[in-house]
Amino acid sequence: MDPRATATPAELERQMELGRRIFAALEDGQTAREEIDRVDKQLSELETKATAHPQIVTAVQQLRSGIAKILAGEPGGDISGLKQANRGLDAALGVVESSDRAIPAQAMTMFEASTQELKSSIAEWDRLKKTLLAQLNQHLQQAGIAPIPGGE
Repeated sequence: MDPRATATPAELERQMELGRRIFAALEDGQTAREEIDRVDKQLSELETKATAHPQIVTAVQQLRSGIAKILAGEPGGDISGLKQANRGLDAALGVVESSDRAIPAQAMTMFEASTQELKSSIAEWDRLKKTLLAQLNQHLQQAGIAPIPGGE
């Protein structure tokens, strides 16, 4: 610890605990992002293969639109998306890990807002999997095409 630092052991413990919480949230965000990217890649491939099935093409486009909103948020809306949530958490972690002092209020605010956005984005992804992806998989099965994992 920097000898000039004025943080108490209790403040440093709170800093360590917050760092752990941020790291866990980042892992959740990364897991969701990897799953979304995997499904989106399969959707992209499917979109070019299933041109003879208009229902499938429409379902793929709806799902990809929903994924885009989860990742980037709604333009002009209250939701900033999974990408921004992950960036905010990363920034908060950088602040928390780089100091030997009490946690700055701005880092706490960034953590809280980003965590809420992350939870909303993951909840929306779960909803899309249960609705649009499940519907797409039904269309795929009816057409004799293998379903996309994750929408059961």
